[in-house]
Amino acid sequence: MSMFRVGTALVAAGAALSFVPSASAVADLSTADKALYCGISEGEPPIKLICWRAKDGYTVSMTRLSRPTGRLYRPNRGNRDPVVGRKLQFGQPWSIAKSWTCISYRDGITCVNRTGHGWSLGSRAGAKLF
Repeated sequence: MSMFRVGTALVAAGAALSFVPSASAVADLSTADKALYCGISEGEPPIKLICWRAKDGYTVSMTRLSRPTGRLYRPNRGNRDPVVGRKLQFGQPWSIAKSWTCISYRDGITCVNRTGHGWSLGSRAGAKLF
């Protein structure tokens, strides 16, 4: 099974540093400029929020309580999902299951979990994990 399929396909939760090959995430949202994509993993626990920058494949993930992990994941390079659940406009927040909240900005996206851990992921480059 391929780790990634575009569109109605799945994005592997293995994007985190600790791979769980049978878990996956649908791209639930993209930023307005379609530079960044995020989705909630499905399959084997733990459930994670996964976001990636399509330009270079840099991918971050975290559970609802954990610190985030991030790394360059080449299979996400150029992975632009043409059918996402929601296009997040700049300045617009997105929350799911009271576990994660993301806000899109012109230069990227910031996501936090219930414990205040998260990331700021730049549309073109850069990432800050906290």
